[in-house]
Amino acid sequence: MNRKSSGTLWLALTGFCLLAGSLAAQPSRQFVDSCNALGAERIFARIVPSIQLYRSVVQQSRELGYPEGEARALESLGLAQRLAGQLDASVEAELQAIRLYEQLEDRHALARIWGSLGYGQKQRDLPRALQYMSNGIRIAEQDRDSLALEALYNNYGVLQEMQGDLDSARVFYQRALDLATLRPDSSGVPFCLNHLAGLDALAGDFGMARARLTRSDRLRRGESGQYGRIENTVLWGDTWLAEGQPDSALARYREAIAIPGASEQKYLMSYCYGKMAEIHEQKADYREALNSQRAFQVWRDSMQTLERDTRISALELEFETEKKDRLLAENTLALARRDRLLVSLVSLLLLGVVLLLVGLWQLKLKRERQRQALAFREQTRRAENERRLAAERLRISRELHDNIGSQLTFLVGTLDTLGWRMPADPLAKRLKELSTYGRHTLAELRGTVWAMQREHTSLTQVRDRLAELFQRSDRDGLTRIELAEPELPESLDDCEIGAAQALTLLRVAQEAVSNALRHAHATRIRLALGSDTQGIWLEVCDDGSGFDPGLSTQGSGLMSMRARCEEHGGQFWLTSDADGTRIRCEFPVVWGKRRIDRERARPEVDL
Repeated sequence: MNRKSSGTLWLALTGFCLLAGSLAAQPSRQFVDSCNALGAERIFARIVPSIQLYRSVVQQSRELGYPEGEARALESLGLAQRLAGQLDASVEAELQAIRLYEQLEDRHALARIWGSLGYGQKQRDLPRALQYMSNGIRIAEQDRDSLALEALYNNYGVLQEMQGDLDSARVFYQRALDLATLRPDSSGVPFCLNHLAGLDALAGDFGMARARLTRSDRLRRGESGQYGRIENTVLWGDTWLAEGQPDSALARYREAIAIPGASEQKYLMSYCYGKMAEIHEQKADYREALNSQRAFQVWRDSMQTLERDTRISALELEFETEKKDRLLAENTLALARRDRLLVSLVSLLLLGVVLLLVGLWQLKLKRERQRQALAFREQTRRAENERRLAAERLRISRELHDNIGSQLTFLVGTLDTLGWRMPADPLAKRLKELSTYGRHTLAELRGTVWAMQREHTSLTQVRDRLAELFQRSDRDGLTRIELAEPELPESLDDCEIGAAQALTLLRVAQEAVSNALRHAHATRIRLALGSDTQGIWLEVCDDGSGFDPGLSTQGSGLMSMRARCEEHGGQFWLTSDADGTRIRCEFPVVWGKRRIDRERARPEVDL
């Protein structure tokens, strides 16, 4: 849930609580408990609405004779008033809560409220703040209350830091962090990290300070309110300022006051403007320094104004309480009707939520059906395209066979006949060469037609084609051509590649063997076909004279081999020295898929 939606939910819940209280016309313990269970994080996020809410909860708890609810509401009210700068009102509320907790003998709450009271007094009376905080720590340590000690140690470290005892402050911060990390959902971890980061900055260890603040930022992202983000941004400004980077600090202070909800944090706002005024004055930018100082004065005065407003609000609350007592009798007759109205509103709201969920579910089902229909149409379209392409390849291969193949066969036969009839003629040798060239051309055509008849082929077929190639290339018997056994982790039929890639392997092998025979004068040529988890590879090695691969005078045959291999998604390697040449071509491979029925059932053209 993002911060915006969380804030909206908080406002809605607060408004609902106030509405329910007014409609019911009389308080209930359930209402008081639900408001007290909202937690401190919600108070940080919405300070002013919290003050209004908990004033009402305190009054209703008193009318109910419910001291537990009143004490918790006073504690929350004191926290909200302190965050708003209403310090006197905050102290009064927390002292009332302490008296109630003592009557109730709630030691856990006593430890917590003593710590809160002491922390709120740190700017006004530090010795008294230390005394209050010590009371809370003593109670929590006697009861071994780790939950209360986590917050107490952390805040007590702040007081130690304020009086200049940095070593003691670090000890208490670390104790608080150790306790907080024992609870995975503890919200106190960022506070502890921030305090330790401040000590690191004072000690000059800015790297550690930034690391702690970065970790704290990550934890703050999961909070629903903006208070933690504002506080962390201000601490980043303090760290950059202590490190001697006023521009970075200034940017952080400006970022803090621009965060939504920052205007409710009056102390932090006045602090940021005060720091900005100091930085501008150091930079001799007196215009901006004056503007920041004015803003600082405005926010500080607003805190004092809020203190006066608190007194006025207290008087207004007393007047409204008296007025409410007079009106209770008049409102008794309207209770039943208002209760029915509330039940009706809640029922309508629940019905609307149910209808909304049903509508969303139906919309999701409709979109899923549309997605499946689109996927089916796309699959059908691809299958139809593949069928058309396969039919076109088959038609072209038949055309090549029926026309060019038959004509080449006739041409080769005619040349052989002429050479046989005039063996002594000087042209007989030339006719034999032409016949051989024609046979090679016919073999090339046969390989092309073979590749066009299928989309994929197995390594068995590739190896058979390589064997035919060696038989044609090794007719003079002067060069020894070897075909190594395939190196495959599975059977040949389970390893398939595209027909275009298979044809590329044949062409690379043919060109490599031809180069070894014509240019390298090799006496031994070895071809190896294999596969591993990465793909299928072909390797051609010879013991010829070799050449320098780095020269730019490489023939078109080598460039053609490389281009063919890379064009079809493969990789090409070439190494050569005085001991011979090694050429390697690799392609990715599809394992465990047998191309049957559709492809093997196609008729093949025999040249």
